Amino acid sequence: YALLRSNLRSEKPEVHIPPLIIAGGYDPRNIENVQHLSELKALASKLQIMDKVQFQPNVADTQRSYLLKNALCVVYTPNREHFGIVPIESMYAGSPVIAVNSGGPKETILDGKTGFLVENDDVAFMEAMKKLVCNVSLAVDMGKNGHEYVREKFGMEKFRLSWCKMVMEALKRGGVRKRRERESGGGYDVGVRFVGYMMEATIALIVAWVITVVLQLFGVVGDESSVVGEVRAFFSKEKVADEL
Repeated sequence: YALLRSNLRSEKPEVHIPPLIIAGGYDPRNIENVQHLSELKALASKLQIMDKVQFQPNVADTQRSYLLKNALCVVYTPNREHFGIVPIESMYAGSPVIAVNSGGPKETILDGKTGFLVENDDVAFMEAMKKLVCNVSLAVDMGKNGHEYVREKFGMEKFRLSWCKMVMEALKRGGVRKRRERESGGGYDVGVRFVGYMMEATIALIVAWVITVVLQLFGVVGDESSVVGEVRAFFSKEKVADEL
């Protein structure tokens, strides 16, 4: 950000540069959190941008939504990160995302359409931010693209259809396996097969529970909803449609 300000002051002094807002979870009882925030403030002071940076630790959900909806862009800096929910939330809120071209962001961000994937260095991030700061309409278009992209690829309806597809595929494979066992005269011992089926069912329930907790945590489904319930509702609608 400091590099961006320095670059634009010399090249395009007329361009307005929005403030940098650093927001996120913060636990004062966690020594690492305390040290990291102190380091960030010291760095901002050293770079002489302290008056241009806003630190907002522990923002409420409403404030987080406001920030994501009104940001020119979201800069996501982790390298070799896992899937990551931040880019998804940001794009759904209408903000383009600038992230390192590695890990999860490569699966969630469309480079040049919903944001930018860059190398993990200051200059690369600066150049990406510069494109959006100097062309606000580009940021707006990318934000719209990101919202539609997330809604179509990661929305609840997409998740419901994908989950049902996996369930149907599992049932299909189970039927094929049972048929082969009957044709081969029984195959494995009945007790062993029963234990295997119970393990598969248990794993499926655990996975459904974990997915439900995650989706409830991020507000995708309500507290009274569950993945199992969504699947049951899907098949109920399908049954009604068949009857009609």
